[in-house]
Amino acid sequence: MLLRKLSKQTDLESCGQEQTPGGLLRYQDGEVDYLRHTRRICLRIAVFSLLPSSGTNVTETLWIGTDGGGLARLTLGGWRSFTTSNGLPVNSVYCIFETQDSSGTAMWFGTYGGGLARLHDGQWTIFDRSSGMPDNTVFEMLETTLDDGKRVLWAGMKGGGLTRFENGRWVKGEIENAFGEATVRSMLATTDEDGSRVDLGGKWRSWFRDVY
Repeated sequence: MLLRKLSKQTDLESCGQEQTPGGLLRYQDGEVDYLRHTRRICLRIAVFSLLPSSGTNVTETLWIGTDGGGLARLTLGGWRSFTTSNGLPVNSVYCIFETQDSSGTAMWFGTYGGGLARLHDGQWTIFDRSSGMPDNTVFEMLETTLDDGKRVLWAGMKGGGLTRFENGRWVKGEIENAFGEATVRSMLATTDEDGSRVDLGGKWRSWFRDVY
């Protein structure tokens, strides 16, 4: 499907200022063109993040986070935009993550300077320094599963290191405190001969194990 193809790095890229004004490119049938819509959110604006989602009624959705242009959602019914005027704390979205539990599907949006925004059942919840979030810039998110089946949701931040979501709040325990105020730009759950671990990427590469 078109949306699934758009989520692959080989099929699209953020436009650099040297060649184009910026935005999102689509490769289809041997042709490259801008992915446009009526509000022109993706045109001439750098794209930070992309995530395909199953959406409602099994309708595939593509979420697009931009640098200063807010968030765009593409479905078969067309485009919808989200900015500070209708839910986002700021208009720069660095990462997008989807979680599912007994209460349904939630979309999480890590922003640059505005904390973490959650969209669930049409309602926005903002987690930032004022509500206990260690840092207001969130670069990456990851969900892992413990041996007992419990899921753990992590967030990597610009200057707040690592934090986990627990009982409706973002908190730091022994593992998270070990990373101090480091910058965590990427996370990946892996398995090697010694078991499972989480790899973290930032200024330095680091990892920890025995947490899932």
